[in-house]
Order: sequence, then structure tokens, then C-alpha cells
Amino acid sequence: MPAVVRQWLTIGIALIALLGFVYFFGGLVVPVLSGVKPSTLTTDQISLAMILSGLVGGIVSAGFGQKVQNPPTPPGNGNRFSVNVRALGAFVLPDFKFTIQELVGGIYAIVYVVLGVLAIYCAYFQAGLAPDLLKNLANVTLGLFIAILTAFFSPTQ
Repeated sequence: MPAVVRQWLTIGIALIALLGFVYFFGGLVVPVLSGVKPSTLTTDQISLAMILSGLVGGIVSAGFGQKVQNPPTPPGNGNRFSVNVRALGAFVLPDFKFTIQELVGGIYAIVYVVLGVLAIYCAYFQAGLAPDLLKNLANVTLGLFIAILTAFFSPTQ
């Protein structure tokens, strides 16, 4: 398979997974924050949402623990967030330029952290409205935050 085709497939799959994660969990968070019980998902939708939750959370957690190979600038000159986002992007898209890696890594990190924090809020402060799937994301996010923060605050790559 030509490298360019592999690169586009990789970025397509990475973004589709992230969009699916946003679709399912954003679709649960928004109604709960609005004071409305979200519509019920089918068993297949719940299974897919759980898979995407594990995939995106695992990518963010594992990606922050990666070392950047051949960075364009010495990592010591960058701030910790930039270094970790670059590592996350390199983990998701190893064959891409650093700017694309940083963009995708930053989007993954921000989306997962924002939806994770909102899920935690919904699960613990809007528990009567939050469905079990959202409560599960909140609990998994709390567990993954330990790994993410440990990797984030470890000595720079």
C-alpha cells in the first residue's frame, strides 16, 4: 500500500473514532447539563460507545507516555503541554509531520479531558439524569486521569 494512502487511512480512522466518541458522549452530556434525561441508546450503540471510550481514552493515556522521536526543536525548550501533545500526536499518527501530529494530539487530549470532566460532573452532580454509560465514562476517566497525569508530569521526553 502506498505511504500516502496509509497516511490518509490512519488519519481518517483516528478522526472517525474521535468523532464517534464525541457523538455518543456529547449526545449524553448535553441533555444532562440541560436538565433533561438523554434518549436511551440501543445495546449495539452502547457497545460501540464503550469501545470508542476505551479506544480514545487508551490512546490519550498511552500517547502521553510516549517519547518524541527526532523533535524539530529540543523538548526542553517547549512547555510540558506541547511536548506531551506532540508525543500523543506521534503515537496516533506516527508517519505525519509534527504540525499535524500536534494538531491531532491536541484535539484528542482536549476532547477527552473536556468530555471526561463533564461526564464526571454529570455522574456525581446530576446522577439522577446521567445514564449508566455516562457514569461508566466518568469512572473510567477518573482512573485514566491517574495514568494521564502521571505521564504528563513525568520528566519531559
